[in-house]
Amino acid sequence: MGRSPSRARASPTTSPAGLLQDLESEEGASVAVVGRDVLDRLAVRVHDRELHAELVACGFSGPRYEIFCGELVAYGRPVLLHWLFTGEIYRLCAAKRRAVTSNERERRILRGRGEERETLINHTLAKGLVFFRERALVGGQWTPDGGASLKTFFIGALLLGFKDAYASWAAQHRKESLDLALGLDPELDRWAVDGLDHEGPEDAVAGHDFVTRYVGALADAIDRTIVESVVQGYTHAEIATRTNLSPEAVNSRIHRLRHGSGIVGAVWDRFVQTAWSGPSGAPERP
Repeated sequence: MGRSPSRARASPTTSPAGLLQDLESEEGASVAVVGRDVLDRLAVRVHDRELHAELVACGFSGPRYEIFCGELVAYGRPVLLHWLFTGEIYRLCAAKRRAVTSNERERRILRGRGEERETLINHTLAKGLVFFRERALVGGQWTPDGGASLKTFFIGALLLGFKDAYASWAAQHRKESLDLALGLDPELDRWAVDGLDHEGPEDAVAGHDFVTRYVGALADAIDRTIVESVVQGYTHAEIATRTNLSPEAVNSRIHRLRHGSGIVGAVWDRFVQTAWSGPSGAPERP
């Protein structure tokens, strides 16, 4: 009497490949797909276990580790590219409590300019590799029996690193955009505006124009309101009322604007406090 198909599948001599053939022929393609998925995940787990042992043996350094890092970068780059285009990365970072401060203008730049995307992606990959080595490997957060693959864990490290990478990219991009809006040539002395001493009417007009362009170039609407309010002579308490911020938050923003890097601090010290004054020397207020 012949064996039933189910008993044939249960035979201990049946190989994984043979089991899949049985599933395809007797149960249908959908069951076979599930079986292949299970086998694929088992194969990844076995591979990761062996790879992790190799990386531990080399102390997470040296040629073998560099090859592994190259594989991680090749895996992570297209994922980051897709997430930047779709905007999904901002939602995912927020879900991990690593919310990114961005604006629509910057997001459009990243969608439209390949060199800007490449810069941000490279920074994110570099930071992700650091997070991954320190936490997943050296820190022991990844284990062969933990469920997630090494590459999946690396994607999580990229989300952790994206916030800092974005902040660095945005700060540099905002400064370059501000310099461009102000008509500054980065190859020239960035303090070329020091020639304006506010003693003559021409200098007063030039200073007024400079501050107008400076305010218009600020990306944050509250920052623009604060600068305009200071120029017009409002007190910090009054500015807090105008912006719905606390006086402490206003003071913090003013400190950042005054002591920011590059041209921002210089503009404030040279012009914001003095360039927009009325005929009597008192600030003009609406």
